[in-house]
Amino acid sequence: MALLYASGHYEISALGFPSRWFSALIFAVGTAIWEEVTFRGLLFRITEETFGTWVGVVVSAIVFGALHGLNPNASLASSVAIILESGILLAAAYFATRTLWLPIGLHCGWNFAEDFIFGVRMSGHAARPTIVDGSLTGSLFWTGGVYGLESSVWAIGMAAILFTVLIGIAVRRREVVPFMPNRGRA
Repeated sequence: MALLYASGHYEISALGFPSRWFSALIFAVGTAIWEEVTFRGLLFRITEETFGTWVGVVVSAIVFGALHGLNPNASLASSVAIILESGILLAAAYFATRTLWLPIGLHCGWNFAEDFIFGVRMSGHAARPTIVDGSLTGSLFWTGGVYGLESSVWAIGMAAILFTVLIGIAVRRREVVPFMPNRGRA
């Protein structure tokens, strides 16, 4: 069975349940919690309190993307994709809700689905045994190439839609003060 999209597809060749499900879940949860506490709970909040929401978003997204640039198979393009996709999206998830639960859930769900369910490359790391045994083929533009879906136009596009909605919610709730420090926020 093949899931088709423009210029490529994901082909499923078998379904199974790998023995590593528990370690995959722990890895996805642990990574998401550590990265979200570090980048949104600490770096974003400190930067936002000092310089304002938008500077907090930019700084935390750039540092997040730069550190993912240290992963195997990373490139300047994959780091920029992580900045645009995950860095901005997860910061928007935090400041729209003012809780780490949404960014942790989004991050964990993405990692778990990529790594354990579909077995596509995640942040440059090689694919491992998964529930769905398949392969992702197509151009670098659509698949993200050796870095994985995180640097594909699909991921950037989906994240752009979601972070636009989250930013809209935050602005409507007055959780964002453009270009002004948010001093005194609890």
